[in-house]
Amino acid sequence: MFKVLRQKSVRDEWLVAVVAMLVGIYSQLPALTNPYMIGGDFRGTFYWIRQFHDNTLFPNDFLTEHFRYFQPWGVVAIYYVLSFLIDPLVISKILPIFLLALSSFYLFKLVRHFANPYGGFLAVVLFMTSFTYLDRIAGGVAGS
Repeated sequence: MFKVLRQKSVRDEWLVAVVAMLVGIYSQLPALTNPYMIGGDFRGTFYWIRQFHDNTLFPNDFLTEHFRYFQPWGVVAIYYVLSFLIDPLVISKILPIFLLALSSFYLFKLVRHFANPYGGFLAVVLFMTSFTYLDRIAGGVAGS
């Protein structure tokens, strides 16, 4: 495998992304198989996303305004666009898989640029096996 990593750099990046997606699917498997399971901090913040479709929901609610206005604009934009296509609960179960793959992809590129493909691969393995990261990315929202 390391011989493959040494020969084709573009192939390496996509291999890392595919492996990261598989790790993401494995980490989200309980949530993907159970429609009633909500991962991470999303359980406290998902209800305000319904306001994108119905402005009359939760009028003058302090907690709703707090969760809505203190989310990063990127998170709000992603959920705004995707909420018209997919249910927000399903988004919260799928988005962490893609975020893990994207993070691993760019981490590999960064470390490979400064070190070598072996260092990039090692950095991604350490990154993906970090238990704190997989907990923080659950739900696809900005966690604490």
